[in-house]
Amino acid sequence: MTRLLLAFLVSLATATAAYAVEIGTVASLRGSAEIGRNGAWSEASAGSPLQQGDRIRTGNPGRVRIVFQDDSLLTLNDDTEIVLDESVFTPEGESRSLTSLLRGAVNAVVSEYYENPGSEYSIRTATATAGVRGTEFIMSYFPERELAEVIGISGQVEVRSTLADIEDSVYVTASEVSQVGAGKAPTPSQPLSEPLLEERLERFDFVGTTRIEDLAAWQGGAGFVAGGRESAPTGFVARQERVHRPNDAGGLLSDSPAIFTERQLGVRF
Repeated sequence: MTRLLLAFLVSLATATAAYAVEIGTVASLRGSAEIGRNGAWSEASAGSPLQQGDRIRTGNPGRVRIVFQDDSLLTLNDDTEIVLDESVFTPEGESRSLTSLLRGAVNAVVSEYYENPGSEYSIRTATATAGVRGTEFIMSYFPERELAEVIGISGQVEVRSTLADIEDSVYVTASEVSQVGAGKAPTPSQPLSEPLLEERLERFDFVGTTRIEDLAAWQGGAGFVAGGRESAPTGFVARQERVHRPNDAGGLLSDSPAIFTERQLGVRF
């Protein structure tokens, strides 16, 4: 019995250590945000490491941008909560990422690693799952209405119901939207007007703090600034200029590090 108990404890410790591998980091935040781990919540800050199984929730106001080891980015809007269910990254092979969106809205920029055969990136809510390979999209979930919404920014997103007996799926491309209610199939994709699209995108733009050396560790020493934005030559606030879109986080971490000389910098996304 003692040997069996010891073997079990060793096995449990090994599994726990494997489970606790860092999969991403908080790149920037504004307002309040918390990280839930092992039943306890702690305040998030720029540079906070994230592990598989973590919960992240934002206040109101509260916005967070996360950069993952697989070069994907995830930005959380105000009053949003997610669970990092699974993250398995294999640069030369199959990668898997599954995130649960419990409420609120997220903007996902999915890296090109997920174009590898067998790789899968998906975000799910109580009513819908969105799966992609190398693209950008917005997904929202309104728990009080039991309604999910998926908006394509670039590439193609497959939207389907979480119910196994509803096999219909819809493909959403750039500037299109589909909604999924409880127990229903996705609505046919519909064009989204440019003003409405920009309004949705603006919800994810913010000025926050960024810990540059932590991001450099992820990207081999590159400086951090939002892709497609201009860097102020003497300051640290980049002018908002939405461009669709870099294929992965590398595009957001490629500007010259010479302009970054402070530990905590204000960066406009």
